[in-house]
This record gives sequence, structure tokens and C-alpha cells, in this order.
Amino acid sequence: MSDKNLRISIPDKVRAQLWVASGGRCEFNCCNKPLDRNVLTKQALFLGQHAHIIGDSPKGPRGSEELSKKLAHDPANLMLVCAPCHTTIDRLAGDYDADLLRRMKKRHEDRIQRLYDIDETKDSVPVVLRHSIKRIHVPQFTDKDVQAAILTNSDFCHAPGEHTVQLDYRSRAAREGDPAYWLEMVKQMRDDFDRQMHLATQPGHPAHLSIFAFGPMPLNMQLGALVGNKVEASTFQWDRTAESWKFRKERELERQSIAFGELSLAEGRDLAVAMSLSGEVTPAAIAAVLPGVPVVRFGVRNPTPALVEDADDVRHFRSKFMAFMAEVRNKGYRRMHVFPAMPLSLAVEFGRQLLPRADPSIGVWDLHDGQFLPALELQV
Repeated sequence: MSDKNLRISIPDKVRAQLWVASGGRCEFNCCNKPLDRNVLTKQALFLGQHAHIIGDSPKGPRGSEELSKKLAHDPANLMLVCAPCHTTIDRLAGDYDADLLRRMKKRHEDRIQRLYDIDETKDSVPVVLRHSIKRIHVPQFTDKDVQAAILTNSDFCHAPGEHTVQLDYRSRAAREGDPAYWLEMVKQMRDDFDRQMHLATQPGHPAHLSIFAFGPMPLNMQLGALVGNKVEASTFQWDRTAESWKFRKERELERQSIAFGELSLAEGRDLAVAMSLSGEVTPAAIAAVLPGVPVVRFGVRNPTPALVEDADDVRHFRSKFMAFMAEVRNKGYRRMHVFPAMPLSLAVEFGRQLLPRADPSIGVWDLHDGQFLPALELQV
């Protein structure tokens, strides 16, 4: 063989580029045979061959005096194929011209690229509410803690968005026993939420939200109502023991089933709901402020602040609460008074699942100095 027809080995970098582009499979139309193992023995070995579209020698299949040497190591001029397909296109070169092979290569590599582009990871806009609870200090978690929780709790299927909706009211002088304070806070939170969501989600709506709410239950409920259920969202629970938003890898408590009492026909009456999830709300406590109003219990057998340990606990609440609200609507109650003792994440989910114009009006009561006081009317 003369020097000018001597074939030079294809560089490793080009081989690797072609392997990635082809997905490690034969690029001949509809062959698609895997080239990283023997299909019978399943033994791992490289079985691919590198076929030239314009031959690497002027005298070879589809060779060209002008282009063969120039394109010999061009990835665009190479196809990864199995041995039978390589033999076919080279021995029957008259049936497989360069244009046909280029179309085969493009078709195969476009299909592989579409598969590569299927990305199950969604950007998630963090929504963070900070407000003291009964004048208790707000935990000192950072944006990095929030971002780590989004990644970890979703098994890295959600990635923190570029912007965070910060609803930070730590500097507010809380007057939780004053109904006017709740009105001020709802207006402030609505304005802040709408403005920051507009900035965080341009040019379109977010695909996903991650909600981190540390605040009084009425405010968490109102945040949930602002978010609604039209946008997919994950609601996170602050773990007071671990001081983290990350769900526990192993459960410490047996999962409890949520149940609610039987509802009678409303006949235009009000309904009081004892949300006994993190603590027990007694009928006596409700009767002290709403005498004569029927009371239904929604909760677990053994209420505990550690009720929510993973995302399944949140989903279980959501399912049961949706069923409960459907029953409330069916029985015709015109107004619901809610007395919450529930984990913060479930307070958010309460607000998220309400249906505008379908559910009755909802007043939230807050425990203050040992007695329930009216806090706010949920704006759905």
C-alpha cells in the first residue's frame, strides 16, 4: 500500500464523539443494534465499526480525490455501525450513496438527541415564608438549606429556580390577638407574593413550586390559598428536632390514618372543624367561643407535632382533606369555622385545596393565651 493510501487510525476523541451521538447503536436505518455487548452472551465488548460516508481513500467506496483525505476524521462523515451493516454499505456502494447515508445518520442521531433531551428534572421556584409563631424565634435556615431540601426531597428531580419568593416578616411586631393585624398581614403577603411571583416566573408560569412556610397557621393557610392547586407544588415540613427542611430517610413513627366524623345535612348552618393533627382540639374549647355550632373532628388517633415525616404524609392529608371538603359541599354548609392544631405543611395544603366559588366561606381561629380567637377570613 502506498503512503498516500495508508489509513490513519481514527482519533479517540472522534470515536467518543461518534459513540455519544449514536447512543452506542448501529446508525443504519432501523438496525439500531447495541454495539457494547454480544447480544447472545451479553458479554461486554465493543462491536462497532466506523464507516466512512465519503470513503477515506479515493479508491474506496464513495471515495473522492478531493474530499477523502479532508473528511477522513470528520465526525460528520463517519457512521457507527455493526459489522454486517458496514459490509452492506461498502460492498453495495452503488445502492448506498453519500446522500442516503447522511440521511440515515441524521435520522438516527436526531432520534438519540431527542432521547437525551428528555429531562425529567423540573425547575422549582422556592416560596419561603418567615414569620414568628407566638413570638417564638424563627429558625435560622438559609437559602442554601432551602435549595438542598428541594434537591434531596425530590431525589434530584427538582432543581431550585433562579429566583426565590421571599415572604420575610420576621421584623414585624406581631399582634396575633388583633384581627386588624391579620388583615394587614394578608394584604402585605398577597402584594409581596404577586409581585415576586411575577419576577420569578417570567416569561411564563412556573412548572413547579416548592413551599417552605414557617409562620402562624392562619398565615400558612392563606399562603396555600394564594398558591392554589393549579400549579404543581411540593410543601415542605420543618423538622424541629433535626432543624432541617429535609424529610427523614427513615420513619421514626408509624404512619397514622386521617379520618373525619360523619356530617349531617347542613340546612344552612355553620360547621366547626377541629383539626386535631399536631394536637387535640376539644369540643369544649370550640363550644366556649361558638356555642350551639355542630363540631366535626378531622384528625388522627394520636396527634403529634411530628406527624409529617415524608411527602407521603402530605399526600395522605391532601387526599383525605379533599374528600372531607367534598362532603362539606354535598351537605350544604354555608360557612366553616376552622380550629387548627396541625403541622405547618398541612396548614399550607389546607389552603391550597380550597375551591373558589364552590367551598363555603372559611373563618380561621387561632389559639391565643389559651383561648381561641377569630383570626382571618381565608381569601381564596
